[in-house]
Amino acid sequence: MIRAAYSSAAPHRGARLWTGLSYTALLLAAFLVLTVLTAGPLQAVDLALNEPRDISTIRPGLEIVDRIGQRAVCLPILGLVAGWAVYRARSWRPAFVAAVSVLSVNAFVAVFKFSLERGEPLENEPGFLAGGVMYPSGHTANVVLVYGLAAYLWWRYTDSSRDTRWIMAFVVMLLTLIMIATSLTLRWHWFTDLIGGVLVGAAALRAATSIDLAIPFTPLTREESQVTRPVARHLSTRRQKVGSR
Repeated sequence: MIRAAYSSAAPHRGARLWTGLSYTALLLAAFLVLTVLTAGPLQAVDLALNEPRDISTIRPGLEIVDRIGQRAVCLPILGLVAGWAVYRARSWRPAFVAAVSVLSVNAFVAVFKFSLERGEPLENEPGFLAGGVMYPSGHTANVVLVYGLAAYLWWRYTDSSRDTRWIMAFVVMLLTLIMIATSLTLRWHWFTDLIGGVLVGAAALRAATSIDLAIPFTPLTREESQVTRPVARHLSTRRQKVGSR
């Protein structure tokens, strides 16, 4: 049964949680260091990468691509994946993980945006307390967290293969790079805004997945069904591989 598959992994949960939260702390520390440097020496880098460019021919396409980081685009995708995971796992837990993670990262980003008030690239004002809301980038934070979480929920609560998981991870990294390049080219964000968003999104993703993996999972029904059997088999196989290392 799926309950047994999860409970037998209990000895590993504490270590996994500690490792995951340690990485989360490192990512947040890196974000804070970046924030301090962004207020000073890294502004020269931002200004150097903010040179005006003639992009009139490709601007319409770039503005469409930029939408991959908008909540109106990425959240419905996460909602569909979370809904499928809820159906497969017979539990509301995937939806809860998704909702709490998204709300948390957007609240975190909003606090820094409105507190630091960083100026806009189009005005060539990289300083803080300049009346803007640039730092950190919510778009890159959304790309890393939302698409990363969608990939995680898919392989965690469905019977996906190892190859599928690697493909999903590659897609998330590719979308992140595309988001950074697009925003830089459009001059809608400073480079450090975008990196800051990546760090925030990665920290939230690492925290969410680590906590979810550490907490015992109980489906809505105790009886193993056609829905839960693939998940139980997948988890049992993963546990055997970990134990053989």
